[in-house]
Amino acid sequence: MDRRKLQSAMLVLTLLGALLMLPPLVLVFNQPLRHWGLPQTVLYLFALWLVLIAGTALLNRFLPPEPAGSDSEAD
Repeated sequence: MDRRKLQSAMLVLTLLGALLMLPPLVLVFNQPLRHWGLPQTVLYLFALWLVLIAGTALLNRFLPPEPAGSDSEAD
């Protein structure tokens, strides 16, 4: 995959993670259920956090380095 596609995938992952942490979706998991003594909401947020970290690490691993000639700073 080229660099632009991976950068776009990182943006989509960030936006999807932000959307999944919005209160209307988090409140879906706000049930009086407990798993291993933890509320379901806490497990949802922790699992989402782990998935976002793993997705970022995976995308970052395949991201090629920036070309040496490109200047990323805008003057």
